[in-house]
Amino acid sequence: MVNVNHNSGSHEGRRREGMRHGSLWFPLLLTETVLLLVAGEMIPSRTYKFLPMTGEITGNYTPMGIRNLPTCGSECSQQQGCWVYTWHAMTGECRLLESFPFPIVTMVAEAFLRTYYVAGWDSRLLHLSSTPGTWTEVKAQCEDMGGRLALPPHTASMMILHHVFQDANLYVGMQAEGGKWVDMRGRVATEHPNWAPNTLNNTGVDNYALGNNGYLIDIGDNTGFRGLCEV
Repeated sequence: MVNVNHNSGSHEGRRREGMRHGSLWFPLLLTETVLLLVAGEMIPSRTYKFLPMTGEITGNYTPMGIRNLPTCGSECSQQQGCWVYTWHAMTGECRLLESFPFPIVTMVAEAFLRTYYVAGWDSRLLHLSSTPGTWTEVKAQCEDMGGRLALPPHTASMMILHHVFQDANLYVGMQAEGGKWVDMRGRVATEHPNWAPNTLNNTGVDNYALGNNGYLIDIGDNTGFRGLCEV
């Protein structure tokens, strides 16, 4: 069973960009949260956000046919490697982004084609920390915002977020403790972006994780970057 919650904009002009089926309107949604129930258990939700500033991300898309917007989002959410989808507000065509080059290349999208990306999970949205700082300082900034340092679960999602926030270096919520890398809940991190080559030098000093162009590098607590906060 799929439960989809929406937060739509209030501007009346968005109604004209909706998709019409008989007497039903499907307005352009700026965010949507997709919650999945599997065998009675809630699995982590994904929140999608409209990406207006880049048009269409160039890459390989899988066409899913005609869908309404919530269904298109839920189909992306059910696929582990889907972090971006497009939906055509006039035709209802749904496409899931399977692969893309990095650095990400964009082109002007055709009229009514909307791109959505994973902008958070577990009912939390991703934000940049307020100012650059060390890993410890950025962690405190996230906590002051009422959240915590975020840990994207995959290299592709990290690449998308570098593109969205226009920053090649972003601290993430993972640190070394007792010889293991743990997340901000104190759990051993099993899902995270890939490590960049020639990292993890095990010096005992570089105990913090930095997202660098989609990959992770271990770094000390003495360099100023922004971080990804989930709030």
